[in-house]
Amino acid sequence: MSVVPLIALTLVVSASVLSRADACDVQPADRNPNDIGIPMSPAARAVNDTFTFGPASERFYDYVEPLDGITLGFGNWPQQEVEGLFRDMSTANGGKAFEAFAGCAASFFAQQNHAEAWRAARMAARVGPLDPTRDNVTTVLRQTLLSRSFMARYKGHCKKTCRRGEPDLYHEHKTWLVPALKYALRDRDVIVWQVDFWTRTIVDRANELAEKVGLKDDEAAMVAAAAYRSSAPAEFNDVIRASRTGTLSFRGRTWKWDDPPTGARRDAEGLKRWQRLILWQHYANRVWARSQRIRARS
Repeated sequence: MSVVPLIALTLVVSASVLSRADACDVQPADRNPNDIGIPMSPAARAVNDTFTFGPASERFYDYVEPLDGITLGFGNWPQQEVEGLFRDMSTANGGKAFEAFAGCAASFFAQQNHAEAWRAARMAARVGPLDPTRDNVTTVLRQTLLSRSFMARYKGHCKKTCRRGEPDLYHEHKTWLVPALKYALRDRDVIVWQVDFWTRTIVDRANELAEKVGLKDDEAAMVAAAAYRSSAPAEFNDVIRASRTGTLSFRGRTWKWDDPPTGARRDAEGLKRWQRLILWQHYANRVWARSQRIRARS
């Protein structure tokens, strides 16, 4: 038998593998975007630091855990937000990140030891026997995570320990969804999109709130505003009113927005520090003192 056909076959197989690998620029697991040279703005980093619980549980771009339904990637996106998350991925920048995600997921499903995961994905999407190509994986994603009818089941909060029968995206689809996410979220284009999505939906909106109390682009105020937004955003209206009326009363005490107490710095930076203190005191005493302790991250 001639060796030429074998060489040709090897080249074809190698080209196929290289082509698939080129479509999936997988980064190391358990890293923060900044660790691999994807920069975050100082404000984005400051805000994200409040959404972690210390070095032992730093938020990574491939973080997938069942917290409030599901904590996905670089941000905390409960299961009822996952459809919107993927819809943005499929439209932002012409869908570049979504194409990368589908290609990376295809690479994952094509691995021999992940055949059961691909079968489970096809069953979830209600499609017949198909090879795990990028196009077929895209079809599965559009009939699951991007499908309003499919995701309608997961519109409610499912806590970390779900009740029996309570819709739970993480556990119901853990055979295929969770491992595929942990792999495909590590694609560089997907990570770039994650940082951008986080910045647009969390950091920029927190800065909009900070601007309403005269503290635009102030990282400490943005951190506080982000905490309000993720916990009880309506409560921030009291602070906005205080910045305009001059006083904020809660728990039997009145705070003067533009009048630091005797002994405190009264220059521009001192005033900022005083107003940040009011933000956090109000958050701690008004928002969370009603029924539970202040959240650990805050």
